[in-house]
Amino acid sequence: MLNSRKLCARVSLASSHLTIHSFNHFYHYIQIEDGYLSTDSVITNLQANYKLKCFKCVEAYLMSIDLVTTFGENEKYLTVASNSEQIRIYNLESLDSDILLGHESIIICIDRSYYGKWLVTGSKDSNVFLWDIYMEKPRNERYKLLAECIGHTEAISAVALSRKRNQIILTGSQDRTIKCWDITNISIDDVERLTSIYTITAHEIDINSIDVAPNDKLFASGSQDKTAKVWSTAYGSLLTTLRGHRRGIWCVKFSPVGQVLATSSSHTSTVFQVSFITSGIKLISSGSDGLVKLWTIRINSCENTFGNHDDKKDEKYIITGGADSTINIWEDNTKQEIKEKQKANEE
Repeated sequence: MLNSRKLCARVSLASSHLTIHSFNHFYHYIQIEDGYLSTDSVITNLQANYKLKCFKCVEAYLMSIDLVTTFGENEKYLTVASNSEQIRIYNLESLDSDILLGHESIIICIDRSYYGKWLVTGSKDSNVFLWDIYMEKPRNERYKLLAECIGHTEAISAVALSRKRNQIILTGSQDRTIKCWDITNISIDDVERLTSIYTITAHEIDINSIDVAPNDKLFASGSQDKTAKVWSTAYGSLLTTLRGHRRGIWCVKFSPVGQVLATSSSHTSTVFQVSFITSGIKLISSGSDGLVKLWTIRINSCENTFGNHDDKKDEKYIITGGADSTINIWEDNTKQEIKEKQKANEE
């Protein structure tokens, strides 16, 4: 039985990873490959009636899991924020974990650089930190604070790094502004205190989401004021305002190909996260109903629905978390079962 709790999801396109995260204290990791959903990868021709098997379960938190994102070479590591000032970083192979400290209040948003070595974090303390992560080093040398973005007057609600190269950080705040920060000349020797390139009063009320286009020329913002806006990255000038949602917008996401922007809001239930997969052909969404849905964009159809949480993306893995403070890493054995049935029929 699924409870209606908040579920967030994020897809990591770089290595076909799907990470599902929940406001329920534990999460699962799922793989999909060769046309089959496996709690290990998502592809274009998913089949129905998946058989999912939990092959790892780790007690993780005593609080709700709010954010996850993968990073590092081959998406080997997972960052988890859970309604606290700490970030926990997991090795997805060994499930060893480190704790990253620095913020003084709850971490609300996380993003990673295009090659997965830098993390940017935003917190209720109104600070934005840029981190250099090097997991191959000794434990006490793995994390280095590179820069602090100082200027917002209220909680940071959205952060985004440029996609093609390490050029800018965009931050959104409950002070209703978006700021752009130059990181092209960041030094690894000292902690830099950055000042913004520009500041724009972007929305009438809270900003929930920011995403940068694949070419870094545009960025989009979504707000509780029911609008999404598209901006010039270079100048911070407004290009267009998108209207149509009846409630606040929780997530904006550019397609990895083409000029397409997805926005999510609340209708029968709140859709907290959307992500494009399979080269922009499909969407994964997750929401307050505790369900993850797979959508085919061309025909505007829900292809399948997945749910396995008491409260509720890596195109390679699905990680789910729930109220029992446990991490579950899921593996789909659909393909194996089909082969066994075919073999039995042949015999």
